[in-house]
Amino acid sequence: MVTFRRKLYLLHGCCDADNWEELVKYLQMARKKARETFIETELVFAYAMTNRLADLEEFISGPNHAAITQV
Repeated sequence: MVTFRRKLYLLHGCCDADNWEELVKYLQMARKKARETFIETELVFAYAMTNRLADLEEFISGPNHAAITQV
């Protein structure tokens, strides 16, 4: 099981390396395992950073737990 600390470490690593596409893939996979606010909020941000606006629109129009106002 991936701990919260491990998730943060991975997110910081991808952000520092400017590797947003890989982060989107990871977060999509993680979302299938656990629908957590943290994961879904980071996915919204990653969609925005990769300019995947169609994916972002589809995501926020459906049921989700993302804290969209924080992004």
